Amino acid sequence: MKDLSRGRWVTIRVSYSSATRVATITPVTRLAANHSYRITVGQVVAANGGTPLARPFVFTFRTGYR
Repeated sequence: MKDLSRGRWVTIRVSYSSATRVATITPVTRLAANHSYRITVGQVVAANGGTPLARPFVFTFRTGYR
């Protein structure tokens, strides 16, 4: 994950539940208020059959004010 407001990388932990097929991304440190962040899920992620993503999935979000 990248803090776009500071131009720095944020250390994250990724966990996956095969029972629910949900991946959870958790930052190691608290995210800063009113900052934009970008998460990129790369093509190393694959479906059950082994088919990788056609292209990276990019998600951007902004934290609220504190």
